[in-house]
Amino acid sequence: MASTCNMQVLTNRAWLLGCALMAMTSVGCGGTPTVELVPALNLPIDGGVADNGCTVDDGESVVWDFDWSDVPGATTYELWIKHRDSQQPDINRTGVETSSYRVGRIAIREGNHLQGWEWKVRAQVKGADQPWSKTAAFTVEPPDTDCQ
Repeated sequence: MASTCNMQVLTNRAWLLGCALMAMTSVGCGGTPTVELVPALNLPIDGGVADNGCTVDDGESVVWDFDWSDVPGATTYELWIKHRDSQQPDINRTGVETSSYRVGRIAIREGNHLQGWEWKVRAQVKGADQPWSKTAAFTVEPPDTDCQ
């Protein structure tokens, strides 16, 4: 009985030591990333709608704004944006120095390219890539939606 009790104490101490070591990295006890190192996506929200501009040149610039929570100690972020029909990300920006990014584009999206967009972001802390955020989906409004 005493040996079983001693094994339990040793097992508990090993678990606590392992948790302490993991707390010094980006992984919390149990193997999951610590929440503060994973950005929360703010804009566009999951299921949100992005601008698509006007087919008539009215001077409206077409931009997509992306915003996420700051990660403590982050030096840069990586932004990943992809349409479901694309083989590779349509936009993969590394070295983003703030927790927001504005994507300017020229082409108007139509047809199948209005639906099926997704994005995610991750931070780089102390030279190491941190886990990706959750992926959020967004759509693009039909052309001329907000044109006058």
